[in-house]
Amino acid sequence: MARQISQRGFRRGLTRAIFLPIALPLLLSGISIWQIARLLTALEWVNHTDQVISHANSSQKLLLDMETGFRGYLLTGKQSFLEPYKRANASVVPALNQLKQLVHEGKSS
Repeated sequence: MARQISQRGFRRGLTRAIFLPIALPLLLSGISIWQIARLLTALEWVNHTDQVISHANSSQKLLLDMETGFRGYLLTGKQSFLEPYKRANASVVPALNQLKQLVHEGKSS
């Protein structure tokens, strides 16, 4: 016995058969694009954090050079021990300002 399908039921089935294969990949594509955008934002933050850590380490090295040179001078009284102090002293303020700028950029984003 042949089963008869109403015209309305046929259209509904046809709509589902066409709509779902189109809508589902579009939805999944939208979700994927959203996730990629979030991943790229996270990668930008990781890059910024790496820059801040790098500048903090170089600033710390300059401060350590200053401390070492000054300590050597205090222990020996020789001017030659002040060379690391003098070199680092010229660079430490700009380095700390740059570090401050990087940290401030991270807070404002």
